[in-house]
Amino acid sequence: MKQAGTWHAGIGMYSGRPDPIWGVSAQAVQTFEAIWDSLEPSSERARVLPAPLGYRGCFVKADDVQWECYRGVGKLVRPGVPDQFRLDPERQLEWWIVRSAPQGVLPDNVAVVLGLET
Repeated sequence: MKQAGTWHAGIGMYSGRPDPIWGVSAQAVQTFEAIWDSLEPSSERARVLPAPLGYRGCFVKADDVQWECYRGVGKLVRPGVPDQFRLDPERQLEWWIVRSAPQGVLPDNVAVVLGLET
């Protein structure tokens, strides 16, 4: 995939205040894309719809490309192309997004908030 433009990652996790969003390098996005490519394609959409409050999923996006992930299912959205879905039972995509955040951007308990840890 073409790695052009300005890339951002973020997590939908707050209600009543802005969700955290940060810049990521095109080189880092190549690592994210390699994880995506390693996952099993699926026609399955998110098994659990995001709640209107609390954790609503993670994303990586630039220009006309956006990956969305929520509770073990990833989705690639591009204009003019059917959405692609991948199963991610180990939630590698969500973990990558969490780890890409600069220090201090996310709360210390973010893994618990996202359901990645108990």
